[in-house]
Amino acid sequence: MPTFRERLATALLRPEYDRLQKITEQVINVYQSRPGPMTGADSPAELFERLKETVDSRTVDLLLRQLQYGEGTYSLSDEMRLSIVKESRSLRVFDPITQFAIEIWTDYGFSSKPQIIPRDESAIETWQAYWNARGNQYLFDEAEIQSLSNDLLTDGELFFVFFISRLDGQVTCRTIPTEEIKEIVTSPADKRIPVYYRRDFVNADDLRYASTVYYRDWRASDEVAELAKAKLPTDSKFADQAAPGDAGTDVLMLHAAFRKIGGRGWPLMTAGMDWSRAYRNFLQDRAAVARMAATFVEKIKAKNAGTRAIDAMKASLSSTLSTNSSGLERNPVPAAGSTWLENENVTREWMNRPTGASDAEKDGMPLFIQTALGGGLYPHYLGRGDYFRLATASSLEGPILKKFNRYQGFWSSIWQSMCKIVLGSAVKYGGQTFESLDSDISLDNILTTDLQNAASTSTAINDFYDRGLLDPTVAEPAALELVRVMMQSLGIDDTENIINPQEATIETGLPFAESADQYRTSLRGGFRGLWTGAYTAGDGADAIALSVNRYLKEAFIAGLKAGGIDTADGIDEDDTATLFKLIAKEEGYIDGVVSFIVRNNKASGGKWAVIDNRLGMWARGYQRAYAAGLESGKLNPLMTWREGPTSDKCDDCVYANGRTYRFKTWLKWGWRKPPAIGITVCGGHECLCSMEHEDGVKANKGHPRRPIGPKK
Repeated sequence: MPTFRERLATALLRPEYDRLQKITEQVINVYQSRPGPMTGADSPAELFERLKETVDSRTVDLLLRQLQYGEGTYSLSDEMRLSIVKESRSLRVFDPITQFAIEIWTDYGFSSKPQIIPRDESAIETWQAYWNARGNQYLFDEAEIQSLSNDLLTDGELFFVFFISRLDGQVTCRTIPTEEIKEIVTSPADKRIPVYYRRDFVNADDLRYASTVYYRDWRASDEVAELAKAKLPTDSKFADQAAPGDAGTDVLMLHAAFRKIGGRGWPLMTAGMDWSRAYRNFLQDRAAVARMAATFVEKIKAKNAGTRAIDAMKASLSSTLSTNSSGLERNPVPAAGSTWLENENVTREWMNRPTGASDAEKDGMPLFIQTALGGGLYPHYLGRGDYFRLATASSLEGPILKKFNRYQGFWSSIWQSMCKIVLGSAVKYGGQTFESLDSDISLDNILTTDLQNAASTSTAINDFYDRGLLDPTVAEPAALELVRVMMQSLGIDDTENIINPQEATIETGLPFAESADQYRTSLRGGFRGLWTGAYTAGDGADAIALSVNRYLKEAFIAGLKAGGIDTADGIDEDDTATLFKLIAKEEGYIDGVVSFIVRNNKASGGKWAVIDNRLGMWARGYQRAYAAGLESGKLNPLMTWREGPTSDKCDDCVYANGRTYRFKTWLKWGWRKPPAIGITVCGGHECLCSMEHEDGVKANKGHPRRPIGPKK
């Protein structure tokens, strides 16, 4: 309950109280209805300035803080987001902090054109055709691709549109501005699942009319899309609608949203805009003070001088251009190094005009820090390293580099999704078959490791190991961990499978484990002979090379068989090349291991346990060779063409019926998996043929002839 003093104050100051109440309501209405950072006479900043003329500035500042931090609540509307996008675009051009922050994010997370490699080797050609297509170079050319990151950080989101030919699956990519996407239609069952994107734009053919088109999200299934359509107007127009009798174009959309809030992406500098504006105003004020201080830098005193004498001195120092219209300077500024003459009645003094620059530097630094943090950076990234000791700056590297690393991960997911769209389109409309639609993304490494120190440490571990000073059970895990760290630092994916290849158990004529043991036994003869001195270095190297050639070939062929490849008549050219590289790589290590064994032989006091540990590492080459053969068989299987139950069979389908070749061989000679649109005589239309892997079927010798192709 109000006290007597409070009730008395309210009664006496009622008019002033009502006036403040009305002003407060006005400010809240303006602030709540604002679509974002407003400018002009109606902006909150201008309104607060006017209020300060009639209301205590402390009251205005309190009201402003209450509004900014939620006591005068407002909603995050799309109008506010678009207003922020508009200001972000302006800041990117005119504000050096915003411009530099965006470029740093792009340079760290997107400095060079990414390398996107499909995991299925047979899909690489399809992806490269899209990535290097002339019509897609407006986005993916080396000179253009960085703009994707700059635009994303400026606008907060990008909308990629994929136009997919239903004839052959070829894909063309474009982007749509964020202001044209007015609504994201989600699944009725889950608001987090986008299904359609509503685009409102002016018709390019007739500027008097606007168009509304719905684009389907690339992940939306047919069932979800049909459910979502029920929420749309009955006369809705969809981007992938085709005219009757026209194969048409499939159209899909990929939404790349940065700092996603409410389903939409927000610009990088959203939280830093107000601070950037405050810092810019602060610097402009300081520039005005410095300019005022620099207006007059020297004063001259004249003793007992009257008005006429002062006027005469001013005239002698001033430019004659201000007093005559001839355009000729009769009193030019003295040259540098000139001599000044004066009598005892005139003295000159250099004016000392302190501007408070030292205090201003301290006052401006908090504004600068807030602006930098709004852009996701620490000040030393923006040139203010003078405020941070080396130790402090180094300790701040981790969080920032992790942010950049996460930004790289964000773009990697975009590229992987794009690859799935392109390869999926080739499967759906181009008649191609891929084992996987996934891809590996190679970007510039961010979280760096001192590779020189790591390499030195690895060398030291090997040296201790060779001398027998380090137990093998300690040396091997330590060396592998260093290799893993260095490979990760170089940006190599899937390091675990490279270091520890998967070991499978299969039937190869002999049990897999027994075959691997035979390889170890064969190698042991060469290793042991060198250690005991029974073999010279040359004889030992020959013995090891014979074991490598025999057993790695056996392991590779066993892997091919496990992958469904019939090797009774030998292996094809691609597999032969792969096996040759595998054996050559292993043989490249023979000289090193021979030298190591000779240095640590029995006569010099070397321990067999050390040599035996090396032998175990070499014996695992059998598993690696088997895994390589298995992978080759799975990625390039035997495929058999089977004629479909159509009444009118074309010459190409009749020829191919029952023939079996490796999948890459079919592709190499111009065939595609049915329906082979535009490949066979029938053109692939209403084709019921199939091309699948069948167990127990042997490959035909040689290769197929090229298809005749559609009749013209």
